[in-house]
Amino acid sequence: GDLFYADTALRANNVRLVTAKNDIAFSLGVSYPSLDALTTTPSKTKLILDVKPSAIVLDEIAYFVPELRKNKELQGLMNDPIKVNAKAKGTLDDLQLSSLQLQHLRNKLSLSARLLHVMKPEALMVQAQLGELSLHKNDLRKELGKLIPDSIWAYVPDDAVIRGRINGNAEDLTMDLNARTSLGNLTVAGNLQHASDAYRSVYDLRLTTQDLALQKILKDTTLGPVTAQLTLKGAGYDLETMRASVKGNISQAGYNGYTYGGVVLDGNINRGRVDASLQSADPHMDLDLNISGQMGKRISDLMVDADVRSVDLHA
Repeated sequence: GDLFYADTALRANNVRLVTAKNDIAFSLGVSYPSLDALTTTPSKTKLILDVKPSAIVLDEIAYFVPELRKNKELQGLMNDPIKVNAKAKGTLDDLQLSSLQLQHLRNKLSLSARLLHVMKPEALMVQAQLGELSLHKNDLRKELGKLIPDSIWAYVPDDAVIRGRINGNAEDLTMDLNARTSLGNLTVAGNLQHASDAYRSVYDLRLTTQDLALQKILKDTTLGPVTAQLTLKGAGYDLETMRASVKGNISQAGYNGYTYGGVVLDGNINRGRVDASLQSADPHMDLDLNISGQMGKRISDLMVDADVRSVDLHA
C-alpha cells in the first residue's frame, strides 16, 4: 500500500496484510491539529476508514497480543475467521459508520450508525439502523457456550433474525426492533431509561407477539402459540414502589388444543395497589374479571369480582 506521514496527518492507502490465516485490506486517513492534540484532545481527531472485505483469525493475532487468549469472552471466536467489511468517516466525537458487516460462522451483523462521544463511555450515544442481526443457536453455543448456563440455552430459539432501529445509550434507549425466530415473532418499540435500576427505571414500551411458541419455551404441552399486543408504561420494577399501567389484547392463545381469543387486559399498579380488569368474549371463556388489592412482598388483600358466563378449559 501507499503510506504518508506528516505532523498533522497520517494516511495508509490500499494496505493489505496477508498471513497464513489472516487477510486484511484497508485504507485509513487520520488528521489532527498537532501531535500533542492526539493525546490532549483525541476526540477532535478526524479519520476516514475503509475496510475492504477481510478475514481476521484472532488465534493468529494472539501471537502478537497474548492478552487475547486470557479473555474468556473471546475464546469461542479465536479459531474461525471473522469476516469484516466497514466504512467510517468523522471524528471520535461524531463518527459516521456508513456500513458495518460482520460474520462469524453463520452469525451475521449488518448495520449503519452514528456514534457520538466515542472517547467518553459515560456519554456515548448511538443512532443505529440495524439492517440484520442473524443468529443461529448452534453457532452461538460455539461462541458463547461457556459464558451462558445450559438452563438459559433451553429458551434460545434455533434461529433468529432481528431488524430495526436503536437510539441512545444504556441509560436512555429508544428502540423499534422486530425479531423473527423459530419460536415465533416479537416486536418491541418504545423508550427505556435506567433499565438496570429497579427504582429509577422509566419505560414506555409496546410489545407484539405473533405465534409465540409458549409450549416450547415453557416446556408445557398444554399451552399453544400466543399472538398478543401489550403496552407497558410506568416507573420502577419494585412492587412496593413501582407505578405502572399495562394494556393488552390477546387475539389468540392456545390451551389444551383449543385457541382462545378476544381477551382484553387493563391494569394499574401504584406503590403496591393493584387495580386490573380482564374481559374475554371467547365462547369457551366468556367472562369479566376485576381484581383490586394491595401487593408487596406478599399478597395481603386481593379482591376478585368475577362475572363468569361460560368457561370450558377442556374445549
